[in-house]
Amino acid sequence: MFVTAIDGSWLDHPFWRSRFLLERHADLALLKASGVTGIWIDPKKGLGPAPKPVPIAIARDVQAVRADAEAMLATEADAPGVANAPRSPSAEFVQAERILDDAKIAVAAFIEDAKLGRLTGLEGIEPVVAAITGSVLRNRSALMTLARLKAADEYAYVHAIAVSAMMVALALQMGMDEPGVREAGLAGLLHDIGEADAPPGLLDKPASLSAAETERLQQHPEAGPVKLEGIDALSARVLDGILHHHERMDGSGYPQQLKGESISLLGRMAAVCDVYDAITSNRPHRRAWPPAEALARMFRWDGHFDQSILRAFIRCVGIYPVGSLVRLSSDELAVVSEEAGTVLARPVVRPFFSAVTRRPIALYEIDLGDMPEDLKIVSREDPSAWGFADWETHAMKLIKPRAVRILSRIGQHTPPITLKSVGS
Repeated sequence: MFVTAIDGSWLDHPFWRSRFLLERHADLALLKASGVTGIWIDPKKGLGPAPKPVPIAIARDVQAVRADAEAMLATEADAPGVANAPRSPSAEFVQAERILDDAKIAVAAFIEDAKLGRLTGLEGIEPVVAAITGSVLRNRSALMTLARLKAADEYAYVHAIAVSAMMVALALQMGMDEPGVREAGLAGLLHDIGEADAPPGLLDKPASLSAAETERLQQHPEAGPVKLEGIDALSARVLDGILHHHERMDGSGYPQQLKGESISLLGRMAAVCDVYDAITSNRPHRRAWPPAEALARMFRWDGHFDQSILRAFIRCVGIYPVGSLVRLSSDELAVVSEEAGTVLARPVVRPFFSAVTRRPIALYEIDLGDMPEDLKIVSREDPSAWGFADWETHAMKLIKPRAVRILSRIGQHTPPITLKSVGS
C-alpha cells in the first residue's frame, strides 16, 4: 500500500518519510508496534484495505527485525575502540559546562543576526568550534552528554552545539585532518541556521505539524546556505553539509532527494549526528529515547544512513553511550560513566540500584574492561520502566565528579576496595 501520511509525530514511528510504498510485512509490523493511531493511504498507487483481515505474525516479525538490529550492533561489540583522551568525562564536565554556557550565548547571537540579515563573518562562531574541538579532544563524551540536558527555550542553541561536538568527534574517528575537523564542526553548528526565520512556536509545537507547516519547516536546509552565502570563510563543503543534512541514502530525504554518495560527506555525517541528538533529547511532543536504544533504532532504519559512517559513529560514542542505563549480570542497574577502552561492550559503569530489591545501593564504579568475563552488561534498560522519570538529570548527578568507590575485580570476586575521587 502507498502511505501518504502517518498520524502523530514523525519521531514516534520508525520511518523518516511520511509518504512511501509499504511493501514488507516486517515494516508493517514495525508501524503497528510503534503505536501510531492511523495512516492515510492512496489506493490508486498501491493496495487498498483488504476485504477481510489477513492474519500476520506481527510479534514474530517485530521480534525478527529487532533481532536483526541487535545482531548488527553485536558486530560492533567486540570491535576495538579508538583510545579516548586521558581525561574522564567527570573531570571534563566542569570545563565543558563553561564551554556550553559561552557557546549558547554565541550561537543565540549568531541566530539573531541571521534573522536580521546581518551576517558578515564567523568571528563569534570560530572560537566556539575551537572550544568544542578542545573539549572533544580531552574527552569525547562530556560535552555531548551535557548537551542532552536541554531546556525547552534553548533547544535550538544546544542542539547546534551538540551536533557540532558529535561532528568533531566523528571526524576525528574517521581520521580527518585538522581543516576537515574544523569544517565538520562548523557544518554541525550551522546545520539548522535556515530555521532562523521559522514562525514563532513552529519548532516547539507539541502537536503534529500540518502539511503546510511541514512543508515550511522542510525549507530550512536550502534556506541555510542562502543566509550564509556572503561569508567567504565558509567553504562549499560546509555549505553542502548544511544543505544535505536531511538527505537520506535511499533518496527519501529532502530537499533534493539525493541518493548515496551524491550526498556530500559532511551531509551524510550530519544526518547521523542530527538524528541521534534529536531522538535522545526531550521535546514537547515526546520523551527522549535512551542513547543505546536510539542507536539500535537507527540501525533498523534501512536506507537512511551511510552504514560506514553510522558504524564509525557507534565506535565514537560506544554501543552503550555515556549516560545509558544498563543492567549487569550481577542484577544491578548502572549508568555508563565512561567510554569503553578497547572493547565497546565493556565500558566504565557506576552501579547504583539493585534490580532484585528495587532499592538504591551505595554508588561505586567499575571498569568492565578489567573485570572477569562473567561480569558484563546483559541488557539496555528503559529508565521509565524503573521509575526514573527524568533520567538525563538523574544520570548526570551519578556521573559528575564526586567521591566514589573504585572497584577492582581482576581475578577475584571479593576484591580490596580503594577510595578515590573520580576525575582526579
